[in-house]
This record gives sequence, C-alpha cells and structure tokens, in this order.
Amino acid sequence: MMLVPRSKVAVTLPLPPSVNNLFATVGGKRVRSKAYARWIKNVSGLLLELERPQGIPVVVHVDVFGTLNRARDLDNMLKPIGDALVTCNVLPGDSVKHVVGWRILYWPSEEDAEPGLTVRLYPDERS
Repeated sequence: MMLVPRSKVAVTLPLPPSVNNLFATVGGKRVRSKAYARWIKNVSGLLLELERPQGIPVVVHVDVFGTLNRARDLDNMLKPIGDALVTCNVLPGDSVKHVVGWRILYWPSEEDAEPGLTVRLYPDERS
C-alpha cells in the first residue's frame, strides 16, 4: 500500500453525523452506526492528505460553513472528527495526551449553501 504524502494544511469534509447518531446497540454491544461508518470511510482519503504539525500534542481547528439547521450543536461535531483522525492514523489518539485543544467556529452563509467543514492541525505552542 502506497501512502499519500501529507501536503494540505487544511482539508474540507462533509458534516459528520450528530453525536446522537454515532453508535447503535447491536447484540448488547455499542457499534458504529452505518451512517457513522460510511462518513469515516468517505473522509479517510481526505484526512490522509492533511499535513501534521511537528510534534504532539496538537490543537484541532474546525471551521464549519454553509447553512446549518439551527438545532445543530457545534460541539456534537468534535467527537466524530477526533475519531476519524485516529481511525485514519493521522493522530495516534484523541485523548489530552495527543489533542490539548479544539477550536470550532461557524461561518453561516447568506444563501442556502451546502454545509461542510475544514480541519487544520496546529502544534501546541504553550511551551
């Protein structure tokens, strides 16, 4: 398997399912819902292009754009993004050992623009 070189500072992704719809109970076990598994599969190639900052931990910046349903919670988008970054081996984990901060901003559109989001990783510069 040939790895794609990481070259993009930011990648644009479709919106993930809400955190309320990430898992289903099957046979008494919690498993990824079909919609969640499909979303991770769809964004995997895009995330592999994401340039990683030198060193861990990182701060993840997420910019959400387009027209969102007003009932949508921004914080419900963070869990699937973190999980996808780990599943795709962009980050070794999404605990505080690896991710020390999240910044998420919503940029509403005047028109009925298709919603999406961009993801960027920055080094922890507090030291």
